[in-house]
Amino acid sequence: MASISNAITTPFLLKAVICLGIPDILGRESPLHYNQIAAKINPSDPNPDVVRRILQSLVRNKIFCEDPSGFFSHNNLSSTLVSSKNIHAMVMLQTSQPMVASYSEIHKLALGGSHESAFEVANEGKSLYQYASHNLGFSKMFRAAISETSERFMGAAIKEARKAFEGIKAAIGGKERSENEWNELLASEGFANISLSLTSSNDLQVVIEAYKCT
Repeated sequence: MASISNAITTPFLLKAVICLGIPDILGRESPLHYNQIAAKINPSDPNPDVVRRILQSLVRNKIFCEDPSGFFSHNNLSSTLVSSKNIHAMVMLQTSQPMVASYSEIHKLALGGSHESAFEVANEGKSLYQYASHNLGFSKMFRAAISETSERFMGAAIKEARKAFEGIKAAIGGKERSENEWNELLASEGFANISLSLTSSNDLQVVIEAYKCT
């Protein structure tokens, strides 16, 4: 139970390394000793001990790697924190003051009242969207987090869609088919709720919408 309670610090440690630019530092040059990392963060007044403790806390959660000499490098998890991988916004959103305040108020929902979410309880009755509409900084953070989440979801969806259609590639072969033939072909490959519709596009005459049976 103690380890579960301590896990609450992990998002804030992730926020710390993002704010300090450590993932990008190790992305450019790795492995680096914590003294070297600290010097790159603040050449005029480095604090290597703090850098070491932050990184070692994340290493215990299998984020980053450390060798016995105090050199740190990326692993699969920590490499997703590099700025080009677009996960920063979600970390920053989840560790923002309005979100953190809402987590601490979850229990109050069980006590009754008119609020529909802990976010409303913690933020003067405003929903997340209402709060964002009155706070430009939070709004930008929220939109960036939603955008990067959508990109990851769509990437995974496209990858799965390619797999789903692999089984019917050979069967298509450029042949022109009737609606009934398409229905039969897709149904034989496990697709359901099949819909064919005409389109005004010069490149596409028909759009096929189908869902894989689960």
